[in-house]
Amino acid sequence: MTVASAQFDAGAVALLAAGIAVAVVAIVVFLARWFASMPDLPAAGPETSDLGPESPALANLLVNRCAVTTAAAAATLLDLAARHHVSLFEAGPGNTIVQVRSGDGEALTDYEEQVLDLVRAKATGGSAPLEAIELDAGDAERWRKSFAKKVVDEATRQGLVRKRWNRNDAVVLGVLASLSLGLVALGLFVARVESNPDDNGISRDDWFWIGAVVWFGLMAGLRALRAIRYSPAGETAAARWLGVKRFLGHQDGFGDAPPASVAIWNRLLAYGAGIGVARGALDGIALEVEDADVAWSRYDGQWRQVRVEYPTRFGYGQRPLLVLGGGLVRLAFWGALGFVVLPVVIDFLWEVLSEALDGGDLGGALAALVIFFAIGFGLVGAYLVVRIADGALRTYRGLLDLRATETITGQVVKHHDTEGHSWFAVDPGGVDEVRAYYWEAGSGASRPARGSTVRVVVTPHLRHVVSVEPVSARGR
Repeated sequence: MTVASAQFDAGAVALLAAGIAVAVVAIVVFLARWFASMPDLPAAGPETSDLGPESPALANLLVNRCAVTTAAAAATLLDLAARHHVSLFEAGPGNTIVQVRSGDGEALTDYEEQVLDLVRAKATGGSAPLEAIELDAGDAERWRKSFAKKVVDEATRQGLVRKRWNRNDAVVLGVLASLSLGLVALGLFVARVESNPDDNGISRDDWFWIGAVVWFGLMAGLRALRAIRYSPAGETAAARWLGVKRFLGHQDGFGDAPPASVAIWNRLLAYGAGIGVARGALDGIALEVEDADVAWSRYDGQWRQVRVEYPTRFGYGQRPLLVLGGGLVRLAFWGALGFVVLPVVIDFLWEVLSEALDGGDLGGALAALVIFFAIGFGLVGAYLVVRIADGALRTYRGLLDLRATETITGQVVKHHDTEGHSWFAVDPGGVDEVRAYYWEAGSGASRPARGSTVRVVVTPHLRHVVSVEPVSARGR
């Protein structure tokens, strides 16, 4: 666009600066709400056998921080067996047969119908070995996503979960976005930023239309974020299900009960598989696969699931001395940019702008410079704040961990490899979530074997592994 006779007087510049400032506020509010609305597990309720009205798949979602794991589909199959839509019986050692039944006319949810349709498609002639109820390789991911979406839709319908953004969030962010875009559009209007008449391009009035289009795009993007969180009713139900999880985990033999024992345990077995205490019930059901974020542990004597996190930020897992040094370098580098270089650049640009304003005649190049100055200053400033905070946190954590350690004894329940990282997770017992430890491949030793009990010495903040000592070869 060729700018025709733009006039960035003090009023126009003030409007643009105000618009950018409001945009920064909107970004801060967005990030604050993003982190504040992350679904965290509520405190577990008292141990209880009260199952409540939710299905095993919904219970699975509630005890896994609003995420549906692959155990939910297998638990649904067991629930269908407990409710006589299918039968599970042992035809011999390690040979479980699935047989389709007519049911009792009970209405099924969409995700239950999806599992039952799969059983019907695989059980040719009305029955099949349990291991034959599997997903086709090319269709497995789509099938699981469809199943999870139907579970979330049902949870939403029952008021157990809600969208991450509520009406107040939309109103506040919408008002801030409209104010920011309106101020920028007004600033460009006042500055008479428009195309030359011969270009047939943007007129100064069009900035308001452009701002409106951008606003609708931003709000549509916010609405498209499909993340969910607990509703108040969902938090209450999740706490109850965590209490049920503890109750079932203390039932002798329950964690090892095979799928066919649904005839004895009825729906309890399906719920135990869904909420993570009935490991044996999932054996042979191909619908359940190992999730990177979920591990099975028997360290407390009974099977139970724990969620596994893989942190990578702020020097997690690294040596304290390296993190401290890296933090100081980051502080020095980004601090110099933020407190020395950036003020010089801003001062220089402001002098150029002031001279142009005194001249009273701005060309297209200077108009572009002013716009870049207003937008770039806000974005660069926010970026530098984040970088400086990162350096400060690394320095703080590295300094605290230089001589401090703590010891954790537990069972190795997970191995996982990501790009550039190798992980192992240890369950110390009595927890629902653990953070995996970063294993340094160049340490000369192999990761401790899954199922072994180990004593891990780590730093308290960075969780850097100082040493790993085996306590027993398998289990406890």
